Amino acid sequence: AAQTLDTAACAALIGRSLDHRGVVATWDEVLVPVLCAIGEKWKDTGRGVEIEHALSATIQDCLSAVVRTQPQTVNSRAVLLACAPDEMHSLPLWAVAAALAERKIYARIMGSGLPVVALVQAVHRLGPAAVFVWARIPGSADAAALADLPSFRPAATVLIGGPGWVGQAPPGVTTVTDLSDTVARIARAVGE
Repeated sequence: AAQTLDTAACAALIGRSLDHRGVVATWDEVLVPVLCAIGEKWKDTGRGVEIEHALSATIQDCLSAVVRTQPQTVNSRAVLLACAPDEMHSLPLWAVAAALAERKIYARIMGSGLPVVALVQAVHRLGPAAVFVWARIPGSADAAALADLPSFRPAATVLIGGPGWVGQAPPGVTTVTDLSDTVARIARAVGE
């Protein structure tokens, strides 16, 4: 379906998988392998970026539908999801938000390319229970920059994910390696 740009068929397949398997299994076992295969084809041939764009938009629509359909939330403190300053790939944020929504945890998605100063201000304004920052592009994000995040009590759980991070993470910043771990740590941070 992705190869023929049949986004309606892609959405139906993704929707069925989300309904029957849940977000984490759909992300790990269906979506990431398909996105990786499309990326490899593009890398090998220089063709197919339109497939990746169409599929990514469809995936985001399906994941955002999961987020929108959760009427009640259990967390009183905010959860912030953001991309590192030079990161434009925000799809993993939607996967985290949808997996959290399945657990009735609401997260604010700050989106792609968020400057550190803006993240600092958001943390200052909201006093979140958890912050997750994604960086996919290798070498594009300096973990040490997160040392500027304000501290308060109770302290926020600060998580970084993706292969884009360089440098030593400051104290209190934890690297996560998969969606399941990220969701579990955020759930603990909000008391679930």
